[in-house]
Amino acid sequence: MAAYVRGRLAWSRGDAGEAERSFSAAAGLARRQQQPDLAVEATFLAALMAAEQRDPSARQRLAQVASLASGLRPWTAFEALTLLAWLEGERGAGDERDRRLAEAAALAPGKIAEAAATLLALRWGDPRTDAVAVAESLPRIPELLGARELILARLALAEGRRGDAARLLDYARSRGLETTYFAEEGWLLERQLGGGAPHTCRPDPPYPNATRFAACWELRDARRPVQPPPASRRPRAPGSARPGGSKGPPGPPHRLVPPSPKLVRSAGPADHRPERLVVAPPMVVIS
Repeated sequence: MAAYVRGRLAWSRGDAGEAERSFSAAAGLARRQQQPDLAVEATFLAALMAAEQRDPSARQRLAQVASLASGLRPWTAFEALTLLAWLEGERGAGDERDRRLAEAAALAPGKIAEAAATLLALRWGDPRTDAVAVAESLPRIPELLGARELILARLALAEGRRGDAARLLDYARSRGLETTYFAEEGWLLERQLGGGAPHTCRPDPPYPNATRFAACWELRDARRPVQPPPASRRPRAPGSARPGGSKGPPGPPHRLVPPSPKLVRSAGPADHRPERLVVAPPMVVIS
């Protein structure tokens, strides 16, 4: 346990190399002492510190953690798979990235994990993501304050509705996003929208929700400008039209007026009416 604590203290100092060595030592000791929970946790944190340093061995180590933790610690397996998916995408292996993210989404142990996987999928333009359904299913609990609106904001940006995305992000923050382990995702979205002050973005402690490390890696990597996914891979909200349409003659010039989000209450007993955020489709104004 002492080596594990040394790893935590090293990470708090910002020394990822020392943290990795200490967590690796803790994992080895835990295995020898037949402490499987601690062994898996320390092995994951050592792999996470390797990824933090862009160590090429991080992908193999995270894959090993996902295998070890799948039956013992589903949340740790989920985190390992999502971070592995990000690393695969970083090296340009899009198919492997999507495969790992699909594994993570299938494993997602609860709504917090489901929200994290959805945000990653939207960043990459995964067309299979039913983001609206996920957002509306999230409970109003302290760990998910503002996450519903953040997912809808990320979806708006993926669909090219930057004004909606900015408004929804502001609303997410007013709902308490900055107090949750999704704050880093909000900072990344703000950067994509062209704003935001610089953030240190070093999650401490490194848990829970280690998927936020991926947002921090993108925020810190000035060499890789963050861009929305290409239009061909942008996810569609349920019921929206596919790109293209008829090939008839062009109509008159028009412009899109982005809608403002509206907070409505779903039907139900007067003493229990959960709030639901609804974004109306944009109006088309003929010039």
